[in-house]
Amino acid sequence: GCDGVRVVGVAPGPIKDTPGTTKLAPGMTPGQVNEMIAEGIPLGRMGDASEIGHAAVFLCCSQYITGDTLIVDGGEWLYKPPMVPKEMVS
Repeated sequence: GCDGVRVVGVAPGPIKDTPGTTKLAPGMTPGQVNEMIAEGIPLGRMGDASEIGHAAVFLCCSQYITGDTLIVDGGEWLYKPPMVPKEMVS
């Protein structure tokens, strides 16, 4: 804006091997938790912490972006399980 301040944000989705994911399912191995969560992500996997870092660098380098939040979640935010299995649709 007029004061030279840009406001941007990063909204991370599920990130593998982080404390937050291990708290979701006590008693499960990290691999089991990752697999369970990945089933609900259209890209079929959880993100890496480095991917969140890349998003932050992108926003820092993009001088014409302001007032926005970049969602970095593999499509999870937009995903909705199908109401009818693919096999039933011709």
